[in-house]
Amino acid sequence: MMGANPLMGANPLFGGANLGPVPPANANLEEFYKDQLQQLKDMGFTNKDVNIQVLKESYGNVEIAIEKLLNMLK
Repeated sequence: MMGANPLMGANPLFGGANLGPVPPANANLEEFYKDQLQQLKDMGFTNKDVNIQVLKESYGNVEIAIEKLLNMLK
């Protein structure tokens, strides 16, 4: 078995948050993060471009994305 991917699974840098897979360079991020974007939209975060950016930065972790979005409001 190959070494663990540091971008997957529990990561102590994010309080042990589970991080998702890194999208391929040519991925359609709107499609790649479709489920997470719907979750954010359902919670009232409707700016799709910003949502995609924070999901990319948080490797698809919705909890981290929400923290980032809330911190933008401060």
